[in-house]
Amino acid sequence: MLYSSQPPHSGTYCTSKQIEIVGLPRSRNRFYYYYFDKEHEKFLPLQCLECQPIIAEGHLKPLYSEWSESLNNYVIHVDNSITERYEQYVFNHRTGGFIEVNVSEFDETKTLPSDDSLICCFPETPDTPEVQIHRSPSNGSILKLRASEKCDELVEILEIYVRTLTTQELENSEMPIQPKGIHRYDRLICTHNPDTVIPFVGFSFKGKPMKFFWNNENRQFERFNCSKCWEVDDTKLVFMYIKLHPRTNQTVFHVLNLVFHHLEQYIFNAETGGLEQIDYDDLPFDQESMDQPMPIILLVTPGIDGSSFVISREGSAIIMHRSDKTGKIERESPIPIKRLTETKDDESSSFIVERKDQSTDTTTLVEHFKTVFVGDQEGSLTILNLLIQMFQHPHPMHRLHKTLPMTADLRQFQPRILREPMQGNTRIDSQIN
Repeated sequence: MLYSSQPPHSGTYCTSKQIEIVGLPRSRNRFYYYYFDKEHEKFLPLQCLECQPIIAEGHLKPLYSEWSESLNNYVIHVDNSITERYEQYVFNHRTGGFIEVNVSEFDETKTLPSDDSLICCFPETPDTPEVQIHRSPSNGSILKLRASEKCDELVEILEIYVRTLTTQELENSEMPIQPKGIHRYDRLICTHNPDTVIPFVGFSFKGKPMKFFWNNENRQFERFNCSKCWEVDDTKLVFMYIKLHPRTNQTVFHVLNLVFHHLEQYIFNAETGGLEQIDYDDLPFDQESMDQPMPIILLVTPGIDGSSFVISREGSAIIMHRSDKTGKIERESPIPIKRLTETKDDESSSFIVERKDQSTDTTTLVEHFKTVFVGDQEGSLTILNLLIQMFQHPHPMHRLHKTLPMTADLRQFQPRILREPMQGNTRIDSQIN
């Protein structure tokens, strides 16, 4: 089967290397761990003696042996049940154990085991007795036999741990600590394949969604592509605060992405009527803004077709209403979301929209909202006046903080359209918590 039937283990951290790691279930209730290499953007086996299980000879299933001219020794090809890789080992007569090697002179496509249970035989020498390497008839693992002192029978050699390439490398050097940047791995399952359920691991890297699955045939993590899995919509964005970007004169929404578990920046594009992700280095996360109370109404802006948009918050949820030329006002749900990975480099300039060049008929706007807000008339007039100010002035956020009571509850001025059942808002969420 191409896809692994067991989902990767998530939420594991290597304290020695200070990186997040992913473990795959192996035999004897063990996990073998991998880390995401940021330079090559792929998963590699973790080189850590503290986290990785110690490889014993019982984990190695011998396939066949070949003579190596470069090593002047027999190389035994094995299938490692822990790493799930085909590996090469040589026998060490002094220790009675195996040492992993990496010899390139062999045909690596040959993976079928030999029919004979005898894998290799080392003849007796003046310094060493005869040693035979067999495939165990009980479990297929390595079985070591040595001639007795009287050479009248073969006795089993005690099983010990093997010296892997990782062990040898760490004896001389340490794997460099990876820079931080991945917040955590999510264990997910794709149900959009009609033939099978596909477990995969997802995370965010440099603002991009990364999805990997374990390929049983190639025995490695590979990129997983499913446009329906791990989608980001407006329900996955938790509003944190807004701030004006001085260079572009844009209102920037700082949100917490529940899919990728980190803060992101978005602006509203009046041409598309949706939120678009941006990444302004000169507008970093601001704890003081995070601690300040935020208004209910976040942004009011005209559209390109005579429509108007009102973006507000309901708790930490971002909601949007749109009014057309006829005065009909409806809640837009879901809000269109455009992420950086969906935007071409040559489109980046379209993000910069100067609000001071936009205008609208405030009289029409008043008439629109007079028919929408219900409840306390004084409160309705307060909201209406603030909306008008937001259209008349290019930098309304500072006044908004001062004039709008922080205890104001938008639900008492709720548009009538919200009291009607919403249609066409069914979503498929494949994320497993």
